[in-house]
Amino acid sequence: LQAVPALVRGGETVRIYWNTVNARTCTILGSNGDGAEGSPTGVWNTAFSGASGKTTSPISSQTTYTLLCHAFAGVIPPIVRESAIVNIIPSFQEL
Repeated sequence: LQAVPALVRGGETVRIYWNTVNARTCTILGSNGDGAEGSPTGVWNTAFSGASGKTTSPISSQTTYTLLCHAFAGVIPPIVRESAIVNIIPSFQEL
């Protein structure tokens, strides 16, 4: 699982990439609601993001994307979980 870029200005989007093998089901969810049912980015429940990845909604605060995959019977490990964090570039204002 990879978020590109992993550091953005508030309001920018990133692309999320993943590719799995021997996975029966995979779900990718963002702590901002990306990938969830009814989210503007749609549901992300495939084994492969596609070559161009999936575009997130605008990031306004630190966001964690979590990939959760369940393997086919007999595959070890049976469950894989991986995370990628997107951070916001701090903005400074002189007083």
